[in-house]
Amino acid sequence: MGEKECTEDFYEDFKKIAEASNQIYQMAEQAFIPKVDTIIQTHCTDFRTIDKLLDDLLSFACDDRILILFKRLCRYYYPINPEITAYYVDAYRRMWDDNESENEELV
Repeated sequence: MGEKECTEDFYEDFKKIAEASNQIYQMAEQAFIPKVDTIIQTHCTDFRTIDKLLDDLLSFACDDRILILFKRLCRYYYPINPEITAYYVDAYRRMWDDNESENEELV
């Protein structure tokens, strides 16, 4: 197998991985939307429920679609528990922030 074929195989494999990854993030978004909406619409203040969902969202927050949900929940939670919300914002920044969005406010 020549160099060109190896390169083409690599890009084809990479494309498949990227498509699968995108599908996973789409599925996660669809699973998280109703959970975030329910917490906000019902004015939930149960810290266990909110913290668990923030943990779950944080795991996927490298994706912009999930990051939007993470931000929504943080904005909702901040007046209820500012210290814990700040913890999650900091955790996001340590995990996923690439310093390109330093000027963008998370909460």
